[in-house]
Amino acid sequence: MTLAFPSNDALTAVFIAWDAAERSTVRANIEAEFMAVLDRVPALAERVRGGRREERFYGATDLPNFVRKPVGPGWALVGDAGCHNDPFMALGI
Repeated sequence: MTLAFPSNDALTAVFIAWDAAERSTVRANIEAEFMAVLDRVPALAERVRGGRREERFYGATDLPNFVRKPVGPGWALVGDAGCHNDPFMALGI
C-alpha cells in the first residue's frame, strides 16, 4: 500500500506499507526500498524526487493493540482514545 496525503506546513506525507516478511530487507536500505516502491507510481516518484525530504523515515512495526478503561470517577476518554488497533486499516477511528 502506498499513500500520499497533505500534511502541515504545505508538506506531503508519503506512507508505504510493506509485508512484515520484508522488514529486514527494507531496514537494510530504507531509502532505496522506499524509492523502488515509488517507482511503481511514476508520477508520484517524479514529484517526490523533485522535492526535499523534511523528516527522517519513521517505521511502525509490532504496534500493540489495547483497550483502556474508558471511564472513571470524574473522567472519560472520548472518541477512539480508549482503543488502539493496528493503524494500517484505520481501525479504531
